[in-house]
Amino acid sequence: MGFEKQSFIGVMAATALGVNITKLISYSGNNILRPEHYPIGVALIVISIASALIGKKLIHGIESDKYRQGLSIILIFSAITLFFK
Repeated sequence: MGFEKQSFIGVMAATALGVNITKLISYSGNNILRPEHYPIGVALIVISIASALIGKKLIHGIESDKYRQGLSIILIFSAITLFFK
């Protein structure tokens, strides 16, 4: 596979951001997201930022070959799981 670490993670992060922004807009517009949920939302944002920073440090410590092997295993496992659902 020709996935570079930063490229693959960047695409996944951009996709997740787009999906989650769409959900926030939809939930807010349909009164599913209410003011009592805001403290939990702020806590989740802090956790997300901390996770991103930790993940950035971890990903730089992984060799490219090991990263590709791990990613290949995860993608194959995911494909097999989806195949049997």
